[in-house]
Amino acid sequence: MNRAAGTAMINQLLENAPDEGCVHTFTIADLDNFKILNDVLGHMWGDKALYEVVLTMQKHCRAKDVVCRLGGDEFVVFMPNMPRQDAEESLQRLSAKLHINYEKDDKSVMISASMGIVTTERAGATFQELYEEADKCLYQVKRTFKGSYHIAEKSI
Repeated sequence: MNRAAGTAMINQLLENAPDEGCVHTFTIADLDNFKILNDVLGHMWGDKALYEVVLTMQKHCRAKDVVCRLGGDEFVVFMPNMPRQDAEESLQRLSAKLHINYEKDDKSVMISASMGIVTTERAGATFQELYEEADKCLYQVKRTFKGSYHIAEKSI
């Protein structure tokens, strides 16, 4: 799904508050070492990586979750109405699955995904609000420990 379609679908899902004890979870995933993969192994390998990352995300997520590409090597994973603990465990597993090694001849490049995560428990939150908060978390990860994730301390 592209950014416009993903934004519209997520905004529609955000119109309703999650069930008691559940949250809507919004994640920005930015691929680490993607430029290196393109530079070292070639752009065909970068295309292959994008395809495999999307497949991994889609296989990992529930049918009602939204996976969309923001552009370049940035994605959103939106999990509506999921118990907070389940969402955290799910994203931890997804993070591990997105450590992928690519090899060609004697060259090797490992990609991973740095993820910024925010939750909301209220109706009427917007894609833009969640995006801005998740982006702050993402850049905290990029500065400290790439290939991992950071969940905002407070729900929006």
